[in-house]
Amino acid sequence: MPGKADVMAELLYMKLEEHLRAIETIEKLVKSMSPADLGGSEQLEELRDAVARLRSLRKAMITDAERIISSIRGGEISVGAETPLYALARYYAEAAYHTEMRLLKKLGIYSTDSDMEDVVRLRSLFQEILRSLE
Repeated sequence: MPGKADVMAELLYMKLEEHLRAIETIEKLVKSMSPADLGGSEQLEELRDAVARLRSLRKAMITDAERIISSIRGGEISVGAETPLYALARYYAEAAYHTEMRLLKKLGIYSTDSDMEDVVRLRSLFQEILRSLE
């Protein structure tokens, strides 16, 4: 039977995979849109939906990261840098964070200050996981 760390890692992996797909979708939409599309089009609606999906995934990952930190502090997850949780946290903190920040800056008015704050917060949580597991 899988342990708590394995279950949390699997759930986080699925969200990170969805997160990557959401970013790729937004990047494709932005590349394919013309200035005329920004006034209102089906693609604009798709972009809004994709950005909302990305926000939802980010919020879910914040919740997951907080649970992981709590479980590490509570001794329910063993410390060790060779865990899947460590690898997943490192992926976001070192790669996905930068990709998402670049994308949000490119989105301009379709991203908000709270988007940027949440991305920074999520990275900080993942960095805390990394420090806690080392």
